[in-house]
Amino acid sequence: MKLLPNISKYFKSFGVSSDIFVKSLKGFLAFFRNKNEINRQIEEFDKAFKIKNIYPYLSDRFEHTSLIPLHYFYQDLFVARKIFEDKPSKHVDGSSRVDGFIAHVATFREIEILYTRNLIEHFGLGRYGDQIDINSYLKGLEKPYSILNKRGKFYFSTPIGSQRIEFNTHRVFH
Repeated sequence: MKLLPNISKYFKSFGVSSDIFVKSLKGFLAFFRNKNEINRQIEEFDKAFKIKNIYPYLSDRFEHTSLIPLHYFYQDLFVARKIFEDKPSKHVDGSSRVDGFIAHVATFREIEILYTRNLIEHFGLGRYGDQIDINSYLKGLEKPYSILNKRGKFYFSTPIGSQRIEFNTHRVFH
């Protein structure tokens, strides 16, 4: 029964998740029940607070944080630890996630960020409007090496596993 997971995957690419939709339906009544209770308590106990904006997160109550994909998280921690141990005088970063790797390293080292939209494992897959080029990741590695200090160290981090392309998301390297 591979048809349903495939249909779900295509809907997800348009921002529609059947799993989240079903969970949201289940959370819909609880959301309004909770909103009414908050309003009742505001009126009765604390009129200093008013509901200003409504953000109906309907499916969160059914989510489990342990089920999130952790490969980027572990990858970020691994390289951040290497930088911590090496104690470089300066760290210049190209395109890492601010809410991931940058946040880890920033706890112990000042960072200069060079933002380039395309990450190396994404180069040449067309995801960001770039041209399709199967070897673009090799070209993407040329620039960091060309600006690296002669005694500098280049930390390269990418998804690791059986070598493949998860089209058009990213490459996984062996």
